[in-house]
Amino acid sequence: MLSKKKIQVDSVDTVIGADTILEGTIRTKTSLRVEGEIHGEIYCDGDITVGKDGRMDHQISARNITLAGTIEGNVDVQEKLHILSSGKLIGKVTMKSLMIEDGATFDGESKMKTGEEKDLAKQEAAASKEEQSKGKNNKELGKP
Repeated sequence: MLSKKKIQVDSVDTVIGADTILEGTIRTKTSLRVEGEIHGEIYCDGDITVGKDGRMDHQISARNITLAGTIEGNVDVQEKLHILSSGKLIGKVTMKSLMIEDGATFDGESKMKTGEEKDLAKQEAAASKEEQSKGKNNKELGKP
């Protein structure tokens, strides 16, 4: 009989190594470390760490993000965004707290989350997931 393993959102189970380019959508319940490049949407229940040479773009969602590399796009952080001195963020970001070290680059818009906005973000994510599921089911049934 298979036992269900409790998911550890604090553990880093996925590493995108240097010289790796990944395109597409990533959904993970654990934390993610990026040393290469990711072009696409990322939905992470844990933390994301972007190494000095790491690059990400598009839509990114995570519990916490520590950025030493580059992110271009819309970022939704449930808790804290920490941009290290070598980090560069270009885009719109919502987060509960923000830390930017001297030498870091932040070019875009920021919005601090309140309890109401956090609930709204969860509702929007659930609605988006439901729409994607409906589209997938319609495709499987041969509907446009």
